[in-house]
Amino acid sequence: MKEKTSLQANTIIKVSIIDDEESQRDYLKAILKKDKRLKLYSEYESAYSFLKDFKDIVNIDVCLIDVYLGDM
Repeated sequence: MKEKTSLQANTIIKVSIIDDEESQRDYLKAILKKDKRLKLYSEYESAYSFLKDFKDIVNIDVCLIDVYLGDM
């Protein structure tokens, strides 16, 4: 019996990065580039800018969020 998975092998996972430190965003982008299944969809330097665009970015699958954002 073949096991079903919810994620197909050719599925692209759209990722958004929210971090106030550019070096950390660059580090995360470098990691994302190593996996062909992951695509950087958007990046933000503040939670405010992310929330401002939230209605336009509903297609994101995963958000990588800095838990120590200065504006939150």
